[in-house]
Amino acid sequence: SLICLQYPSPLEKRVTAVKTVEEKTDLSTGIIYRRRIATCQNVIPEILRRVNILKVSDVHL
Repeated sequence: SLICLQYPSPLEKRVTAVKTVEEKTDLSTGIIYRRRIATCQNVIPEILRRVNILKVSDVHL
């Protein structure tokens, strides 16, 4: 199942959302591995946003 965390948070103001898209548990060690996608505000300076590929409001990591 997909998990959505509460963002933005006071500690990570530029992160607007995080989704867990995959979660696996290593049965031999009990370690939980999670694959997440974070959505962050685009903090690229306005002058660099004149390049078409940088003209986005959000960046996905």
